[in-house]
Amino acid sequence: LINSVLRKIALTEIELPNTDNKIYDMSIAYSCPENLVTHFVNDYGYIKAEEILKASVGAVPVFLRVNTLKTTSNELIEMLSNEGITAKSLGNGTTLEVVDGGAVFKTELYKKGYFHAQDLASQDCILNFAPKKNDVVFDVCAAPGGKSFTMAQMMENQGEIYSFDLYDHKIKLINDSAERLGISIINAQIGDASIYNDKLPKADKILCDVPCAGLGVIRRKPEIKYKDFGFVDKLCALQYNLLNNASLYLKKKGVLMYSTCSLSKKENEEVCEKFLEEHKDFI
Repeated sequence: LINSVLRKIALTEIELPNTDNKIYDMSIAYSCPENLVTHFVNDYGYIKAEEILKASVGAVPVFLRVNTLKTTSNELIEMLSNEGITAKSLGNGTTLEVVDGGAVFKTELYKKGYFHAQDLASQDCILNFAPKKNDVVFDVCAAPGGKSFTMAQMMENQGEIYSFDLYDHKIKLINDSAERLGISIINAQIGDASIYNDKLPKADKILCDVPCAGLGVIRRKPEIKYKDFGFVDKLCALQYNLLNNASLYLKKKGVLMYSTCSLSKKENEEVCEKFLEEHKDFI
């Protein structure tokens, strides 16, 4: 019955509302609850909010991070083509977009560690973080490990990466993927990022990629739209605590990166502004 109704709807031209209530109109046009539309409008204004909503619907692209420890972008494109999968390079030498061909993560190339899945924003995060060979790096909320893997590849598998998470099964996931990718510098271990551990060394660079409301990934996870966002205030307190604790491990003149996959200024700018206000030794 549901399939029948949806097929009928798909064949019918839909007339979108055009009322004096822009929040309502955008809510219908982009299948998004009014409270979330209001949130985006309050943070970004109507024009930017609509751009965000447009980007939140439609087919989800598949991006791959080329494992530069094992292959190159051009070589991987050719090997995927031999598997019946079409991919194109996005020009930076490390990122491919799958254009056609199906289950790329069931191929032997995946099993042999020639690539891992990683969205563009996640890759951009690490490109800006710019870890170097022989750095000591912390990834304090690491699972499932994609950013740690990209860092290891940028570091040419030389140095130390400490990848922490709260749960044993997530540490196993990181270790298994690191082995598949041929990465040996990741030290994955259980660690509570909110509690200081004086047994750990100081780090040149620390990635604090915190738990968040996920408002930047609703195209991939549309169920996020229907959450009650009353929990964001508690999240912000946790995010600040994690950032504050992470900063204690940093060497002088080191780099601390704070990141989320959210689009809430309360979770992003406001957390950073509070941190800078209370930590005058950081810029």
